[in-house]
Amino acid sequence: MRPSFSARSANRSWRVASRTALALFAASAGVACSLINAFDDVKPQVFANLPETGGEDVHVEAAAEAGDAGPAKGVIVVGGVVESDGGHAAVLTAINPGTGAELPMAREKMLVAAVHYDGLRDLWYVFESNGATHFPLPTESVFLHVRKLDTYTGKWEEIQSIKIPTLVANSHIAILRERIAYIAYRTTADGSVAKDLVVINTTSPTEPTVENSTPLAGDPIGVVGTRATTTAGGHVTLLFDGAAGATPEGGVCNGAAMCLETQLVTVGGEGVPSLGVLTERGTYKGSPAFGSFGVSTGSPADYVGFFPDPAPTTGAPGTMRAYSPNTGLPTGSPITFSFNDTFLRPIAFADCLAQALLIGTNTETAVTTIPVASAGTGDRGDMGHSGQSVHFEPFTSTVLAPFTQGEGYELTAFKLSGTSGAPKLALRLSPDWSPPSGLRPEIVSTRTPIPFQCVP
Repeated sequence: MRPSFSARSANRSWRVASRTALALFAASAGVACSLINAFDDVKPQVFANLPETGGEDVHVEAAAEAGDAGPAKGVIVVGGVVESDGGHAAVLTAINPGTGAELPMAREKMLVAAVHYDGLRDLWYVFESNGATHFPLPTESVFLHVRKLDTYTGKWEEIQSIKIPTLVANSHIAILRERIAYIAYRTTADGSVAKDLVVINTTSPTEPTVENSTPLAGDPIGVVGTRATTTAGGHVTLLFDGAAGATPEGGVCNGAAMCLETQLVTVGGEGVPSLGVLTERGTYKGSPAFGSFGVSTGSPADYVGFFPDPAPTTGAPGTMRAYSPNTGLPTGSPITFSFNDTFLRPIAFADCLAQALLIGTNTETAVTTIPVASAGTGDRGDMGHSGQSVHFEPFTSTVLAPFTQGEGYELTAFKLSGTSGAPKLALRLSPDWSPPSGLRPEIVSTRTPIPFQCVP
């Protein structure tokens, strides 16, 4: 029988900041080392089909004979750790969002640093770390796998794999049209660690190439990407903490200690980013939330949310606002929201119901929905744990909130229903939701085709 979350996490204080945030802080804190940017290293070996590492009886042969049983459907891809009597193993796998069951041929040994889905071409970009954890250090190598996935059997098709500059975080990657833009580590001449915006050309999935690497003046704390409509590339919005640079007096932040700034970057077909100016968005505390709404329905907008500092009144709400991904200019009116945490994580969006999905890493133990396209009241779904990331699976309208810290881990799922003005969250439990026993989720991604046909 699968042990309960409470049993796995008994006698522990786990409602603290996420391990993800701590790992990113440690990795970014002025590491003095040398980074080898040679892209012809030997590719890591891929080990497929590992039921002995803690998976269930999966009948791989029968699944292989069945093959693709119809049109591609929804799927949840997980990079995590499997616990068994033999110890721990880092794995890549895929889950049926309708049941939570692991797809029979999906599991293989891999230390996954990031996973992103290209909804225009039904491709998966899996970033594999050769380091010690899911959060690679500047000196550790990373490989990009370009793949296809059979959403019935879970069988992976490796299209190509190349060595790339070491990425900073899963949340610092933007999937554009025939391009990937992400933040990578770079070691400077004096041995300190700086950041680059790296562009990978994926025009030919069989021949991806590192096309450009542009030095950045600061350390981004977030990335939002929007694909171009017809041509290659798109726009990337970089988020910065203005305190890391010289926040000028007299601006929106007026020299405040923590000033949220954004920088609009245009990535064209030639792969050379064009960096815009830094724009102050306001003082903030904790950490901002950010994401792109309307991607799957063809009307994207960048959203950024945070709590002002100092707050105008005690208990003042947070503010979320939309920005044009093409110009960086604000659109519409600000949206206020109440939340029991100022340390926010990247936003997931349920495009068809027009909901922003928000979690916090410290004191909030619920996922909150925020209507973004109509007046209304959101809903809260109690997770029973702090938040580390939030994701949306559109085929089953499932909100996913993975958690892993110490001995505790859970892949919490909610059913999102209702209307854009009155959303409802309902916790999915067994037998409706039964994810693999012993799978500790670290990295999660979902299949969202572009465009996605919303069902009334």
